[in-house]
Amino acid sequence: VAAVSYIEAPFSYSPDAEYLMYLKESGDPQDHLRELYIAKPDGSGAWMYQRDYLLQFVAWSVDSQCFVYTVGENQSAWLGDIQAPAKAILAEVNPLTQIRWIDADHFLFTRVNTDTVDLFLGNLASPPRLLVEEVDPPLVFDYFLGEQ
Repeated sequence: VAAVSYIEAPFSYSPDAEYLMYLKESGDPQDHLRELYIAKPDGSGAWMYQRDYLLQFVAWSVDSQCFVYTVGENQSAWLGDIQAPAKAILAEVNPLTQIRWIDADHFLFTRVNTDTVDLFLGNLASPPRLLVEEVDPPLVFDYFLGEQ
């Protein structure tokens, strides 16, 4: 991937391998600004999706159309979309960690409190639902969809 050899932070391919997501440091190092780029798998056609303070890429959705990233000291979660501007999500449960997509609209995630962890079910169309509250860390989880 010679076209993006200047990457200064982690990168991630979308689940369908159609997109490459990567971060670049921006401006003075003490400002902690990062730019989030989306490109073709070979690094060509890159465009900056977002520039923000302490920006972190979190995860792609299973359909490769959306992704979650966090910004700021409180790591506010944002939902990015390949075809649309980002929107704030899950503001009431920041900071979120360990996001695991179940399908294109649903995901599991944890919120780390001072000394406990909560497990939530997220849905792009409605507020998150608390599944497990105040568990001592670490919280390890998985899911099973069963037969349809």
